[in-house]
Order: sequence, then C-alpha cells, then structure tokens
Amino acid sequence: MYEWNGEKGYESVLVSYYPRGRIVYYGFNSEVCDVNLLIPGTALLPRGFLAVCYGLALIYLFLGISIISDKFMDAIEVITSQTVTIEVKDANGNTH
Repeated sequence: MYEWNGEKGYESVLVSYYPRGRIVYYGFNSEVCDVNLLIPGTALLPRGFLAVCYGLALIYLFLGISIISDKFMDAIEVITSQTVTIEVKDANGNTH
C-alpha cells in the first residue's frame, strides 16, 4: 500500500524517470490510472520548446481578447453616438 499526503492508500504505483525529473502515477485496484486533467510530464519537455509553446498560447489569448474588446468598443461607440436635442428654458422663458 502506498500513501500520498497522508490520505487513502494506493495499491499500485508507476514511476517514469526522465533526465529532468520523474512522473509518479498512483492507481487503485492494481491498475495505474491514466486519466489526467493536465498533460502529464509537461515540465519534462525541453525549456526552449516550452517557451515557444507558452509564447504562442499567450499570443493566441491576447488576439482573442483584442477581438472581443474591439467588438465591445464598437458597441459602446454606437450607444454613445446617439444624440438628443433638449430645449431648456430659463427663468425669463427664453429657449436655449
């Protein structure tokens, strides 16, 4: 039985060693669970490759934000471009 963080024990463990670290998979019922929400082993990839991937992801996100904000500003311009003429009378009854 293997324990992690003082919680329920795991029946099986699979450890994969790499030059920059290791990945530990814990499993129940003598099978290692291979369902992951995050991509396992991402930090083990070469740093240059990760830098390029993170840079491209950042550019992609900023382009999406710029497109959405551009459409939002167009909508604000339509709303604020509407003008209404209001006549105001002073105490003497003159219209301005």
